[in-house]
Amino acid sequence: MIPAPDKHERRGTPEAELFHVADWPMHYMLAIDRQHVHNMAKILKPFDCSPLMWRVVSVLSDQDGRSVAELAETTVIERSNLSRLLDAMEEDGLVTRSHGVEDKRQTMVYVTAKGRSLFERSLPAVLGYYQIFLADISPPEMTVLMKVIRTIKRNVMDFDPRPDEDETP
Repeated sequence: MIPAPDKHERRGTPEAELFHVADWPMHYMLAIDRQHVHNMAKILKPFDCSPLMWRVVSVLSDQDGRSVAELAETTVIERSNLSRLLDAMEEDGLVTRSHGVEDKRQTMVYVTAKGRSLFERSLPAVLGYYQIFLADISPPEMTVLMKVIRTIKRNVMDFDPRPDEDETP
């Protein structure tokens, strides 16, 4: 009888032998993001606000009057999802949309007094949560962390995933 392989035994190419999920930064970033969204949903529930809504009102409270394209980029929400979200937020009186002054094809988004109030009322709860998960990180460590994250973001954004013409999968 052939013994069953150890479920943790690695098989495959030499490259696969070198890959360990525990050493992959994106694994941690994705796990952090998933848990963060879950935590934010709980924190924002008493304010009748979703994490995506909070992203929008927080960005607009910081700098009001952004184009939909700019808002999608800043909030990291897909344009199609953002459009549906903005429809609901406009219906709830949290934001307004209008055509751009210089370019009528551009849609600008503005936070209303109700949206700004939602941001201001929920901000202490969100900041309290941030203090908890950043508690063990010193200011110098935070500076290094943000520098590394920005570098990774730039590298990922600059990557051209198109294979060479003569390359076959």
